Amino acid sequence: MNENEANVRMDAIRTLEGMLERSMNARMKFSPGNSQYSLLNNRIRALRIAADILSCEMSGNDILTMHSKDDLRMALAPLRSLISKSEKARRNMDPQQWQYKMLSANLDALHLALHPLVGIDLE
Repeated sequence: MNENEANVRMDAIRTLEGMLERSMNARMKFSPGNSQYSLLNNRIRALRIAADILSCEMSGNDILTMHSKDDLRMALAPLRSLISKSEKARRNMDPQQWQYKMLSANLDALHLALHPLVGIDLE
């Protein structure tokens, strides 16, 4: 991996960590057992896996040494949901808005992390 690819992945990891932090803060607003709380738990787990995927790519490690196929499979739906919701929200924004830029960075990071998952046989 060249230096530029490593920098792109590091930026994506930082973006995912920011998403993770915001999700953890939002989860505190809900009580356990609440549907929003469960949704955020799934999202947090998926974001951690996404960051691990990029870290493994940078280090040359296999993500399957850190997470089971079941964990990876369960991360797919929340990641795809985040992508879908972010794309929908971004369509309604002016490209000059900071929110548009933040969503674009989030989408880049999510796509970068999701791409290796598609290549793994999760069955």
